[in-house]
Amino acid sequence: MKSVRVSLLVLAVLISGLVQSGRAVANDSMGGLSVSSWTCFQPDSAGTSTFAEISIGNLKVDPPKRTVKGKNTTLAFSNFHFSNMTGLWSKLNLAVSANSVRYGTKVMKINSYMRTIPVKFLVTLPTKDLSKAEFIINLADGPSQASITNALCIPSSIYKSRLPAVSGPNQQLQLVNKLAAKFIAGSGNANVPSNLVIKVDPTIADTLWMKNSISTIASATQLTSALGISLDGKLNLYISWGPDFRNKYIPDYCQYGAGGGSCGNGDIWADLQWFAGGSSDIANADSVPDEITQLSIAANIPHELGHEAQTSAARAAGNPEFWKIQPAWLREGSAEFFKLLAHSKFTGKSYSDLRTLYSKSSGDSCLAVSLSDLSGQGSYSNGCEYAKGLIAVEYLISKAGNIDALFVTEKQQGEDFAVVFEKSYGISLAQFLTEADDYFAKTMAGLK
Repeated sequence: MKSVRVSLLVLAVLISGLVQSGRAVANDSMGGLSVSSWTCFQPDSAGTSTFAEISIGNLKVDPPKRTVKGKNTTLAFSNFHFSNMTGLWSKLNLAVSANSVRYGTKVMKINSYMRTIPVKFLVTLPTKDLSKAEFIINLADGPSQASITNALCIPSSIYKSRLPAVSGPNQQLQLVNKLAAKFIAGSGNANVPSNLVIKVDPTIADTLWMKNSISTIASATQLTSALGISLDGKLNLYISWGPDFRNKYIPDYCQYGAGGGSCGNGDIWADLQWFAGGSSDIANADSVPDEITQLSIAANIPHELGHEAQTSAARAAGNPEFWKIQPAWLREGSAEFFKLLAHSKFTGKSYSDLRTLYSKSSGDSCLAVSLSDLSGQGSYSNGCEYAKGLIAVEYLISKAGNIDALFVTEKQQGEDFAVVFEKSYGISLAQFLTEADDYFAKTMAGLK
């Protein structure tokens, strides 16, 4: 009999009229496929176009590693795991197709006794086409078995893999948690940079809070190095109790009430009195704070160093005016994400645990505020550019599939942020804002 060749369109129509066997699951958190079963189709003995189902085994595909570069995404598939195989199969044909364009194919020799085989299958396609991409598996017999018609095998559902595909926020968080852990593990143990000068208010020089506030500085600078960012220029850090000490050193425009600030000229500061609710009682600086206050104190300076990383990345790319178009949610959300990474590296606590603690404490007062409402460069009520910005950046990292996506727009030239954003991530800004608002709402609902 002749081999069967069926177009994807016709195949989809044929499948829709068949009873599916087994169950197939899209592993949305990695933008790949985790297939628990597949079904094969072949012509009947008369050679007509009637199809019959044959269940021939179970297949699980390790989620592909995903790398985003410019407007393209590369999927790197690794291992395929087989079980309960039946039939005599000798070839495994793989392909990824979108918009009738075949972006990658691979043919492998296999045998019917296989369990796990390593697969090196790289496919690069436009990020915008990922939502339309189909992963095609064709399991076939060999030339020596010409009497047996080749079977076209596919997952028991046609997959349309969206990155990230629709999944619960918990799955997305766990993906980011894994990415963070891997990134932290490879970030090294560099020392505090010599260009960072620390000046401490003498009234709190030996206090617990002061020691905690500088504890994560080395971790933060190690992470910037791992991101390929050099904190250039002279950095001056002022740690005070109340505004008097730090205001002696920083410019007038940077003298505002907050727990910390980055002045844009290399001056950064931390006001520990802020974390005591403004209390003037210096004894607070030696108390043992609750868990969220401890996080706020220890991760405060890494947040400001995150802003310095933004500035240094932009300056190195010849884009020092980036801040004029960068929205508040991304400016502050990126710094918040970075501070949780630094605290995770120093303490060994997972990103997911720290983020859950953070989000529970921030409450849901930002549910009625859309990210598009946080697109200016100023500050907003309820600190939504921080709380909601963090979750938006987390979602952005999950879509990009790597921590290197942090501090990317700073390196992209342009005067229209929507254009800069799409060039940086290959995603429409309008679409992202809608998805991220939904992700935030689901995240907050899941914490109740």
